[in-house]
Amino acid sequence: MKSNNTIKRFIIHEIAWAVVVICATGFIIGSLYVPVWTWNNYWISLRVSFSFYVVMRILMGTFAERVIRRFVPRTLERPKKFFAIEILIRVILGTVGSFLAFMLAEFITGINFLISLRMIYVQVFIAVILTLLVTVSFYSVAFYREMLNKMKIAQELREAAVEAELRALRAQVNPHFLFNTLNAIAALIASDPKRAEMMVQRLSEVFRYVLVASEKETVTLDEELTFLDNYLRIERVRFGEKLTICENVDATVRSVRVPGLILQPLVENAIKHGLASRRENGVLEISASRQDDFLMLRISDDGEGFSVDRNGKVILNREGIGVKNVRERIEKMYGGKGQLILTNRPQGGAVAEVRIPIRVS
Repeated sequence: MKSNNTIKRFIIHEIAWAVVVICATGFIIGSLYVPVWTWNNYWISLRVSFSFYVVMRILMGTFAERVIRRFVPRTLERPKKFFAIEILIRVILGTVGSFLAFMLAEFITGINFLISLRMIYVQVFIAVILTLLVTVSFYSVAFYREMLNKMKIAQELREAAVEAELRALRAQVNPHFLFNTLNAIAALIASDPKRAEMMVQRLSEVFRYVLVASEKETVTLDEELTFLDNYLRIERVRFGEKLTICENVDATVRSVRVPGLILQPLVENAIKHGLASRRENGVLEISASRQDDFLMLRISDDGEGFSVDRNGKVILNREGIGVKNVRERIEKMYGGKGQLILTNRPQGGAVAEVRIPIRVS
C-alpha cells in the first residue's frame, strides 16, 4: 500500500514539475525567438519546450546520471579530475541532447530550427552554456547540502563527546571504582602512607583527565596512554599480583590524534569481565601500531573470552555501556573508516581492536 502511494506521489510530482518547466520554458523561448506574440506562436514554443524537456529528462536526468555514477565517484571529497570528467560528460550529453531535442521539435512542429550553420553554432554555444550553468547550480546545491551535513555531524560529535564524558564519570570511572579505590587507600594509610599518597595523586590525575578531555574532540595517543597508566596503577593496587600488564606501543604513533577516553572503557571491560574472576594471574596486553594509513589499537586478555553461538560467532554479552559508547563515537567520528572489532583469541581470552584513520598532531 505504501509503495503504491509512493508511486502515485512520484507520478504527480513528475507531471506537476513537467507542466511548470514546459510552460515557463515555452514562454521564455517564445519571448526570445518569436517577433510577434500570439497564442499560436506560444503553442509552437510550448511544443519546442516539450521536446527539450522529454529529451533532457531522459538523457540528462536518467542516462547521464547512470554514466556518471559508473565512472565518477559520487562524493564531493574526490580528486579534481573527476569534476572535470563529470563536466565534460554533461557538456557532451547536453550538446547531443540539444540536437536531438531540435530534431524532435521539427518532427512535432514541422519547422526546421537548424536551417543554417550559424544557427547550429548558436545552438551548440547555448547548449554548452546552459549545461555549465546547470552543473554549477547542481554542485552549489550539493556543496550546500554537504556543508549542512558536516555541520550536523560536528554537532552530533560534540554532543557525543559531552555524553561520553558524562558516561565516563557516571559509569566508566564509576562510583564502584571510586569506592574500591578509596577503601584501598584507607587500608594503606597506616601501613604504607607513601603508597596511599601516590594512589590519591593517581586518582586525582584520572578525574582531572576526564574533565579536561571533555573540552577536546581528540587527544594524542600519548596523552591517552598516560591517563591509562594512572588508571591501571590504581587497578594494580586493588588486584595486586593477579594483574600483569604488557604494553607494546610503537613510538611513531604516540602523536596520532584519537578520541579521548577511547581505551579506558575497553581496558575496564577486559579487567571486569575477563580477569577479575580469575584466581590465578591474569594478563592484560595493550598494543598500538600503524598499518598503512590506519592506527591499530589492541586490548587483549587471557580471561574467559566472549560467549559464542552454534556457528562460533561471538555473542557480545560483554559489550557494556562503555564499550557501546566507544563504538558509537568511532562510527560518528570516522564513519565507515573506523571500526571496533571484538573477537576471541584462539588460545583463550578476548580481544578488542580499534581501527581508525591516522591524524597526526
